[in-house]
Amino acid sequence: MTRDAWTLAAACAGRPDLPWTTDAAHVPNIAADAMRSVCDACPVVLDCLAAVDTLDVTGGWWASTDRDPDAAPIGSALNDRDAVAVVWTSLRTGSGRVVGAQGSFDLFAAIDTLNGLGGVA
Repeated sequence: MTRDAWTLAAACAGRPDLPWTTDAAHVPNIAADAMRSVCDACPVVLDCLAAVDTLDVTGGWWASTDRDPDAAPIGSALNDRDAVAVVWTSLRTGSGRVVGAQGSFDLFAAIDTLNGLGGVA
């Protein structure tokens, strides 16, 4: 698929209402969740990820992740009461340069924490 063809098929092309080029520090959690959902359902997310690597992208939201290597993780301003342990993994280009991070967490611990059933996970 050519670069132009995959961008036309991208799910984000139909969502200009989301802040795809906004710095992560200024993206509300609800918008970040919406962008992740759009990317997760995108038929060309692998083409997008390949473009990030090929073009050495260092900003904006691509392939379900903000690409600013200096940005604070989205959601980093949560209250301690709502804290859930998140493990961040660096996303790197083929040349090894860090271009973003992907977070993961224990869903069940997060639910327990948000429901007041547990402490900080």
